[in-house]
Amino acid sequence: MNTVHIEHEELGQVDLNLLVVLDALLQESSVTRAARRVGLSQSAVSHALKRLRVLLGDPLLLRTSRGMVPTPRAQQLLAPVHQAVGQVQGVLAPRKPFDPLLSSHSFTLSMQDTGQAGLLPELMQRVHRKAPGVRLQVHPGIGGFQADELACGTIDLALAIDPALPQGFHSEPIFDITYVSIMRTNHPKLNGPLTPEVFSQLRHVAVLHNGLVDPDLERVFAAHSLDLHLALVLPSLLPVPWVIAQSDLVATVPETLLKLLPTDFPIDRYPPPLPLEATSVFLVWHERTHYDPAHQWLREVIRQTSQQTLPLPLRTAAM
Repeated sequence: MNTVHIEHEELGQVDLNLLVVLDALLQESSVTRAARRVGLSQSAVSHALKRLRVLLGDPLLLRTSRGMVPTPRAQQLLAPVHQAVGQVQGVLAPRKPFDPLLSSHSFTLSMQDTGQAGLLPELMQRVHRKAPGVRLQVHPGIGGFQADELACGTIDLALAIDPALPQGFHSEPIFDITYVSIMRTNHPKLNGPLTPEVFSQLRHVAVLHNGLVDPDLERVFAAHSLDLHLALVLPSLLPVPWVIAQSDLVATVPETLLKLLPTDFPIDRYPPPLPLEATSVFLVWHERTHYDPAHQWLREVIRQTSQQTLPLPLRTAAM
């Protein structure tokens, strides 16, 4: 019996439709029935059989008085070819829809403090309601977005501020960061409006991101020829409201941070007396997960959640 060894380069020249025809021929031992099975004409299957005989170096099916019978080589191929066709059909079958109720998928997100405070509590409630078996793991954001981690799958989705995207990434804005200034209720140094002059006389709490005070208060104060008096610089936004509530300091923070606080928390919120532009936060993901049903589902849940992240009312000091 002749055997044919097919190299990788030669395999690229093989019409994989022949595998489907071969499976039908081996299963049916009949050109007519095989043609009916694969939806081809009898002449097309006969032509394919000729090509298979050359490719495999074996007649495969021989005509006898009792019909066509398989050769020993064909009998050896019967099970593995049928299995291979089934695997190929499984690979090429339409993707199954993502069922959140039955899923135990785990997603890894990258979020800065603003996203964690303003978006994560409501996001987790929505995810738990729609997909109780889904797990979220959150990594702290570091100012930008982590291109390498997104590309290799260490991170599935990132929330990033105005990212400059290389090729192969997708993004969309999901919410804007607007800022509020916060002071403890009944602050002793505020007897009227929070003017720029009063603001500059207060001692401030700020957060340091990538070597810069966030928001960029230093630049804004300098533009108005005012001095910024920093009393405390923190690595995270999350403790700021508690520091403010127990001190005479002032802080300017994303208003979404305050969504974590109870309504009777002893701080007052004010529009910043110096203009601070809103900052856009983008949802960023890699091309490799763009068409994945599970990831598409999570992106839509994040969109819906962000649309319900409403601004909080501002309170002004009594005159």
